Amino acid sequence: LKELAGKYTDKLKKRVAPVQVSLNWVRAKGAIPLAGVKTEAQARELVEASKWELDEADVRELDDVALATYGKRGKIAQLLKK
Repeated sequence: LKELAGKYTDKLKKRVAPVQVSLNWVRAKGAIPLAGVKTEAQARELVEASKWELDEADVRELDDVALATYGKRGKIAQLLKK
């Protein structure tokens, strides 16, 4: 996530946090991310995350990581097909 955050920081010319990458991956899977917010800074990060999307190759990379990490637990393979 940190690697992709750095990539998108360079690409978008503004700071991208790993949580923003995570939220965009969830959105790319067709789900609505629900994130807890405790500070104004966290709220701003969430809003900024909604202003851009991950490239398809990056979505696939995160899919592969999720499958390798959680594939044997539950229904992750089914979720990644969406």
